[in-house]
Amino acid sequence: TTASNLCDGSYFAEVTDANGCAFDSLVSVTSPPAVLAEFTASPSQGVQPLTVNFTNTSSNASSYIWDFGEGTMATVFDSTITYLVGTYTVVLIAEEGPCTDTAVVVLTVLEESVLNVPNVITPNGDGINDAFMVEHESIGYFSLRVFNRWGQEVYSTTNKDFTWTPDNLSDGTYFYVVEAMGLDNVEYSLQGHLTILEND
Repeated sequence: TTASNLCDGSYFAEVTDANGCAFDSLVSVTSPPAVLAEFTASPSQGVQPLTVNFTNTSSNASSYIWDFGEGTMATVFDSTITYLVGTYTVVLIAEEGPCTDTAVVVLTVLEESVLNVPNVITPNGDGINDAFMVEHESIGYFSLRVFNRWGQEVYSTTNKDFTWTPDNLSDGTYFYVVEAMGLDNVEYSLQGHLTILEND
């Protein structure tokens, strides 16, 4: 006979045959430990080409299936993959017999950092070069300050996606200071002149 759906614990079982002979025994029921899929990706973000080390920290499993999100799969324990620009979903399936578990990590690979600051704007309302803004790529920390010729601050921001239309300023030359840090750990310390023309 088969006993099913038993919880973990100890059970007393007794068997009696047709002649009335009996035998008994204490039976212990334990469940196998659950399969747990886990891994780390180091680093999980950076600039291309990004070499990522995958460390398998799964438990209670004996086989593994990796999907690295860029078209390749593997059945190894640990691995190292190099990625180009993009977002990648990495999946690890840990298996032990019929039992499985899945872990997922999303990687972000960026372009090398870029930061360019213009030196002339013409805020005359014609829709061409009316606003002061910077060209950037893969920039983290950002700080901009703009001063007039007497050293008075006329504008500041920490938003790298800013758009500034200096309607209240007269034509002339101003001075900017930019401090920034790229996600590739490149530091930017830029200073220069900003000329405002045809500001009606």
